[in-house]
Amino acid sequence: MFRIKIWDHCRYVREKANPYPEMLRHLQICAEAGIDTSIIYLPEVISLPAYCQAAAKAGLKVEARIFPAWQNPAPVLRTLPDEKWTEMQERFGITLRGACLNHPDNQANFLEQAGRLCQEFSGQLSAISLDFIRNDNAVLLLEYPCECSACRQLRQHYFGKEVLTAAEAAEPAVLYKELEIRCSMVRKLVEGVKKICSQHGLDLTMAARANYLNEPDITVAPVWGLGPAVIEGQDWVDWVERGLIDALYPMNYHTDEALFTRLLHDHCRLMHPNKNKLFSGIGVSSSMGELSPAALEKHLLLVKEQDLPGAVLFNKSNIYSPEQLKIIRKMIA
Repeated sequence: MFRIKIWDHCRYVREKANPYPEMLRHLQICAEAGIDTSIIYLPEVISLPAYCQAAAKAGLKVEARIFPAWQNPAPVLRTLPDEKWTEMQERFGITLRGACLNHPDNQANFLEQAGRLCQEFSGQLSAISLDFIRNDNAVLLLEYPCECSACRQLRQHYFGKEVLTAAEAAEPAVLYKELEIRCSMVRKLVEGVKKICSQHGLDLTMAARANYLNEPDITVAPVWGLGPAVIEGQDWVDWVERGLIDALYPMNYHTDEALFTRLLHDHCRLMHPNKNKLFSGIGVSSSMGELSPAALEKHLLLVKEQDLPGAVLFNKSNIYSPEQLKIIRKMIA
């Protein structure tokens, strides 16, 4: 049976003080189309108890989507000298200061919050779903690696100095070790969340970067790269092979059919022999553009042709038109 899940943000709720009726109405519409799971983004859920209640009434499973800085009042952000931030802004038109996952304080806080969430809602959730389980975008990370206290300490231990020159950082052995440290730290975090999920009988799923290693990418605004995931510390192939991830959702939001197909085939190859865990993400509407109803149907057919268990839809508005819902119903049937 081909399954369709959705990423949800409750952007359709207007009555914030009483969100349940609108949540229920939206989820019932989704359930009637054959959607069986909603992956709710907790920073925008308004009320998780109300959402879980509405989903249960509609007959949908709920996965709680969280990220490493979630519920962290003072995360340790990527640290750089002022002149490097200025240079990054001038070169790329943006500065990204996400939480550094090499820092033990960020790791400890995320595991604590994940534990509390599972403790309180394990009976109402089917899974915890990891989002942004990585460091900042690779295009802004390779030349501007974090210089927080934890990163400085790690470099001092392995390289004998806290900050490397560009030439030193480009040495193959040094570059390998820098990436290996980054990947091992994020994996450690995933292992911790997996342990918590297992204790509460929950699956662990994740939204994965579309560019794992060397796939086609978009490095300009407003995307600034779809990876490579491994440069950001997100080695999702390794995590699946280690049994840490129960279902993987690569965010393959390309609207160009050729690019979408190329990445879809790459993901199938990378996930072999674990294709039964691969649900291809599809961007109905995202920063990469919008799919017409005909294109949505074609993308879903391409996924079905790979004998995958299903797909996950991302839609900026969260609202699906009658024509889109008809296509979803057709694909499941």
